[in-house]
Amino acid sequence: MDWVTSHVWRKTTASVLDDSGLTARLIADQLGHSRVSMTQDVYLGRGAPDPRVVAALELIDPLGALQSEDVTVYFPNDGEGN
Repeated sequence: MDWVTSHVWRKTTASVLDDSGLTARLIADQLGHSRVSMTQDVYLGRGAPDPRVVAALELIDPLGALQSEDVTVYFPNDGEGN
């Protein structure tokens, strides 16, 4: 389990506590952060996707093909190598 770094562990802890309904202040205290903004920006910055965003993105890829490992997606070149 080499992928379990201290950051991954702290992020997991913060996510579990957040999902349990604890406040950002309590989570920050547990992680040893004096500023709640540090906890929110680094460890809680990505909430669950808004269902409206998910629905809009599914219009682009209704079958989920872009999520498959068997599919290569090619994007048009803008003429500048991008």
